[in-house]
Amino acid sequence: MTPSHRSDLLTDALLHYSKKVERKQITLLPQRLAKAAKVKEEARAEFTALLQSVPGTTITAVRGWGEDLVNSLEKTSISLSWEEAYVENLHQLELGRTQLEAPRGGAQVLEVVKRTERARRQVDILERRHRVRQRWSLTTTDSERYLTAAMEKRAQAVLDSVSNLAFERKFMCGLMAKYAEGQTIAKKLSRQIHKLNSKIRRNVKLYNLKRPVIPSSSTLPTLMTFEIAMNPESGLWSQHSVSHDAAFQLKQRLFVLLSLHDRASEEMNIIKRPVCRVRED
Repeated sequence: MTPSHRSDLLTDALLHYSKKVERKQITLLPQRLAKAAKVKEEARAEFTALLQSVPGTTITAVRGWGEDLVNSLEKTSISLSWEEAYVENLHQLELGRTQLEAPRGGAQVLEVVKRTERARRQVDILERRHRVRQRWSLTTTDSERYLTAAMEKRAQAVLDSVSNLAFERKFMCGLMAKYAEGQTIAKKLSRQIHKLNSKIRRNVKLYNLKRPVIPSSSTLPTLMTFEIAMNPESGLWSQHSVSHDAAFQLKQRLFVLLSLHDRASEEMNIIKRPVCRVRED
């Protein structure tokens, strides 16, 4: 076959394929348009019904709730005083030295060395910045108090993170229940839930490592398990989470419905343009 014949064959194949796709679009685009219209109408109806249960609420207010929701789920920095940060790094430095004395594998030793070196640098920086002439002892009452306060703040931050992940997981499970098993979107949601489970397990393990340092008189839970942490209905979150009450969940649902309505409207506008072109052709 000559090069010119190959070019002609490729051109014919592309023309044939484009016509085939075009014929499919004649049926597919109206179906997608109808589906988007149905989603928009269902979201509008549910949104209107829920909005009536909150008198005086406007769409602008709901959009504002959405921004607040995103901000509340974002990771926030932990505010430690310099004394707390100093004692915490001293504790990490001492812990690293103790761990290096015990026999460990190569990868574990490398990780301990990195953490210890990072803590040492922070200790040096804080000592220079605050003119600490003599390194503090971890056995004094003040050092123990600062270390306890730092650990409690760290544990509370981890607890808040687990709380957000648990309620996000519940929301994802609610979405997944709407789709048949095997659908593409159901598979994507399943992967997201699996990632959330991994994050919750990792944070639960981190919390349980930090909790023993905190006095038993603290209001924080003494121990956390994955089964309890992943369930937003458990007693753990009713006692230690005030941001995900019924009012919060109602606001979340209103914002989700409003976003779903907006996305469906956008999809309809996008689909209408090729539908018009197909009909004209």
